[in-house]
Amino acid sequence: MEYRIEMSNGRNRVRYSRKEVIETLERLKEEGFQVIDVRKVYKTGFSDSILESYQKYL
Repeated sequence: MEYRIEMSNGRNRVRYSRKEVIETLERLKEEGFQVIDVRKVYKTGFSDSILESYQKYL
């Protein structure tokens, strides 16, 4: 499973663990980037928005 972090500048970052997602979100916040969505991407290609779960790190 992978996680995709979508930013307002149109760029995406892909991470493969929850720990990496949290570290990346905290770093992006410090650097002043605006995160639009965090999605969990399943092996089937289907994805769910999990932004609410990670809101406290933004």
